[in-house]
Amino acid sequence: MTVCKGCFKPDAADYCANCRKELFDGARVSCYLPFATPARNEKDYLLRSILRPSLPRMILKYNLQQHDRELELLTDGPGTHILKPIPAGNYERLNMAPANEHLTMQLAAQAFKIPVVPNALIYFENASGEPANISRRIYHGGDELKDQFDEACKTVSCYEDVAELMKRYIAAYKPQAEKLFSLVVFNYLFSSWSAANQNVSIVKTSYGDHLLSPAYDIICSSLHTGAGNEILENSLYHGDTVSPGYQRFGYHTGIEFMNFAKRIGMIEKRAQNVLNSFTKNEITVDYLVKRSFLDEESKRAYMDLYREKRDRLLVR
Repeated sequence: MTVCKGCFKPDAADYCANCRKELFDGARVSCYLPFATPARNEKDYLLRSILRPSLPRMILKYNLQQHDRELELLTDGPGTHILKPIPAGNYERLNMAPANEHLTMQLAAQAFKIPVVPNALIYFENASGEPANISRRIYHGGDELKDQFDEACKTVSCYEDVAELMKRYIAAYKPQAEKLFSLVVFNYLFSSWSAANQNVSIVKTSYGDHLLSPAYDIICSSLHTGAGNEILENSLYHGDTVSPGYQRFGYHTGIEFMNFAKRIGMIEKRAQNVLNSFTKNEITVDYLVKRSFLDEESKRAYMDLYREKRDRLLVR
């Protein structure tokens, strides 16, 4: 059965009408790129293959420009889309990285209603049809306040600091604090190694105010590294804060996230409701994982990682 390379909708050879609208302004762009995989810098390729940098640093990004139904690979300039091919490096299942990021982004949007940048899988014209992840660029410059927030975010050490920045840059802070909380819980649930300053930004609305931007760069890192969520676990709040829950179990549970919610000003009942929503949706998660473009072994590993973290969140 053919499925949409964006949302997994059945009986869509390339992209369904809704995904074409979100990704390409409705243009019938093919799921096959008109060029082969870009040549990698040999020195960079060897370094990434020998060393073991963090997974986000291993994922190369290229800029694309859409011209009606065609996508052009750019050598400079931001373009309209971002392309991420299979990364090079000394980790497991790297050929599954584009499908992993695509699935994790779709889970955020479809299963947990977290806004994400429009994204899909796309394939190079190589004989092997190598996959890549494509996402729409939603920021094209010209927002001084956003640039200030992003620059300030580079200096933070934890999500509690991000929340403090949000209080300065976002007028309607409390609803956005809940969105930040949801994103952080999602990252933990799906083993996305995200330091506090890596995938949080703001975006200007049509009314001139600022909100959290749609999520981006979400990927189940543990599927490739075989490690846990140490980066995220060390990024909730300042390191001198060790909760009784962490002292008892040696890893984060729902206790830590309730503590984090309190520290960023969330009402306890609202935080409980958010956590509950992340622990009661296994049917939808299983359905989307099965529809994904991961191979069968990776699907099983992905679900195992999800269930392990889901059980930890149940500990309150």
